Amino acid sequence: MKKGFDSIYKSFSIHNARMASVHSAVYFHNTSFGSYAFVALDAVPRPGPRRPFNFFGILNEERLVDLKRAARVASRTNHTVFYGHYPSSFIHQPYTGALRNVLSGATAYLSGHLHDLAGLAKQLYAQQRSGQLELELGDWKENRRFRLLSFDHDLFSFADFTFNQFPIVLITNPKSARFQVRTKEPLGRMAHSTHIRMLVFSPRIITSVQVFVDDRALGNAKPASPGSHLYVIPWSASDYREGLHTVKVVASDTRHRMTVGHVFSLDDSRVQLDWFPTLIFRLDMAFLFKLMFITIWTAVLAVLAVARWRPRLLTPSTSGWWAWFPATQRGLCLFARDTRLVAPFSACHVYVAIGPCAVAELLGDHYGVIFVHGVWVEGYYLPGSLTFLYGFFQVLFFHSLLLLHFAWTLDYKRERSKADETPPTRRACCGPWWAYGPVLTALLFQANTCRSLYKA
Repeated sequence: MKKGFDSIYKSFSIHNARMASVHSAVYFHNTSFGSYAFVALDAVPRPGPRRPFNFFGILNEERLVDLKRAARVASRTNHTVFYGHYPSSFIHQPYTGALRNVLSGATAYLSGHLHDLAGLAKQLYAQQRSGQLELELGDWKENRRFRLLSFDHDLFSFADFTFNQFPIVLITNPKSARFQVRTKEPLGRMAHSTHIRMLVFSPRIITSVQVFVDDRALGNAKPASPGSHLYVIPWSASDYREGLHTVKVVASDTRHRMTVGHVFSLDDSRVQLDWFPTLIFRLDMAFLFKLMFITIWTAVLAVLAVARWRPRLLTPSTSGWWAWFPATQRGLCLFARDTRLVAPFSACHVYVAIGPCAVAELLGDHYGVIFVHGVWVEGYYLPGSLTFLYGFFQVLFFHSLLLLHFAWTLDYKRERSKADETPPTRRACCGPWWAYGPVLTALLFQANTCRSLYKA
């Protein structure tokens, strides 16, 4: 990478000159009725390796201290919104929960790293246990997605749209029951409001904005002032004080029509968010991948140790789930007792956890060394996250399958020699054809791993 062009943002951004102090990382929007803070969360790895080793962000102790300081400055405002590239669950932290403790004072955290999770989830929205929302946005590059936020009487609302699809409509009062932040929002104001309010945008003339509550037409909303994008229509909030209700807006311009709506409540009734995004955003994925690797790596060693020194625990039984795998049990014991086989296998298994897995060009003209526990590049050590997942699959789809192949082949040879006292043929020594299924699977996995890393 040419000198002076290692960071386009650093070289050409006007705002970068003001990023020296933590206070400049906070943008304050001041109004006559309050102040609103927007705090940048920079968790980009430095240095930043190539894909896929930049899949996780890194928040070290220094950045965490700066972020806490920024959060304290922003806490004196009406609302605080954090924004960053990585979701909180995909940021390597000094300790579990460190980042979420800081974000707990916010109304929302906005990110965009996962987007729609390769099509697996159209909307990745979640609410953390402390109350703040975590909202992932679809990508701009391929799908041209963008987000509109609003604070209406300190009620936070948002909606995601596709560029050039008009009219754009965001209902701000009553707000959606899915995204209530009870610890930060004065939700009781909805029950005392006199108008339904919405923001409507279009490059063309808005011809009508029809409003429906529980499928009952309330009429056409009007601009709050001439030329305003805020449309309002009177309503009687007391008619909807209990339970869940729906509000729908049909906005039309001279060419298109857009229909939006959501469920709302005035008595704190709630609609739960989808479980899948909630699960993703509430976990610490870096810790989870590390735990997965340690568990399966230790399990393989434990099985070999038991098979070698406590073989009775693996002897075939006539009942229980072990009874379904007699060949595997006998074969594992034979493999573990053969030092010529178990010693190199164990050494290879230990090497995966401590030794370098690859050396590759990870950063411009700089080569780096990849370990399961992290990446060393340009004199910096980046702690492991996705590398632990690679290690997990390496043990699952190579070491474990290779162990199965040896176990089944050894048991097959043993059973053949017991049944026939004549010297085993070459075919018998090689084992049954089905014993090579795990080997072929392991080789295919290794080939696919090399291919994916080469393409990255």
